Amino acid sequence: MSVTEGIENALAITEATAMVTWPLLSASMMPAFTAPSGVEKLIIWADLDRTNVKGQNPGLDAARLLADRSIANGLAVEIRMPVGPIPEYAKSIDWLDVYNSKGPNAFSVRSFL
Repeated sequence: MSVTEGIENALAITEATAMVTWPLLSASMMPAFTAPSGVEKLIIWADLDRTNVKGQNPGLDAARLLADRSIANGLAVEIRMPVGPIPEYAKSIDWLDVYNSKGPNAFSVRSFL
């Protein structure tokens, strides 16, 4: 199973990988997600956000919280993040940015095939 923050990311990931990807609406909603019964593996496609003034990285922090909960529930988990650097004008890089700038070949899914 594959999850990400927003609908645009989910559509880009699904288009690039043919993996159905569920959007969880935002980083703040991500840690509350529980995978459906029968799911054994979870790929979390996190945003690469700038570290904020509190020293937090919202996308990665939310992905780690979800990963910890999912591992505690017996799932194999992988967190995937875009490769930086984040452009000066942007607050983050998400998977739609990756799709638009590098195309579908930038999405590797080999470890789960």
